[in-house]
Amino acid sequence: MKYKYLPIIILAFTLFLGSCQQNDTSEDQMEEEVSPKPPLPESIEAAFTCRSISDDEANPKYEVSIEVDGIPRVLDTIPVCNMIPAEEYAQYDIPPAAVSACGGWWAGAGDYFYAVVSGHICTVIQGWSDEQQEDEGFHYSEIRTIEVFGVN
Repeated sequence: MKYKYLPIIILAFTLFLGSCQQNDTSEDQMEEEVSPKPPLPESIEAAFTCRSISDDEANPKYEVSIEVDGIPRVLDTIPVCNMIPAEEYAQYDIPPAAVSACGGWWAGAGDYFYAVVSGHICTVIQGWSDEQQEDEGFHYSEIRTIEVFGVN
């Protein structure tokens, strides 16, 4: 009868040791589960770039690109390209909602670009003007639509 309580003691000791086992989840895994994912951006970033591709002053050439969320896309080659500041948009019939604009005038004609962002879509608009045109305006038309996923 000496060992009457021995099975109960062994069972209690086994339960105690079982509850002290290490969790298999490392601290890094726990942090990953707890850390919230960064929020998706509300809209996309878009900006034009102008790059000179000719040293010929009599016949200048610029490559016009648009960078949308870090990915550049070549659009066209034009004689002159300068960034158009937002305060000058009205004189080029560019809507105030445009996020970027560029273009230039050379030898009696001009080429112009602007971009509008709505949600996860960037729309690129191109226009032109000529000193001998019979109508007025910049003859804008949509030339590219760029859709970016991963945006709210």
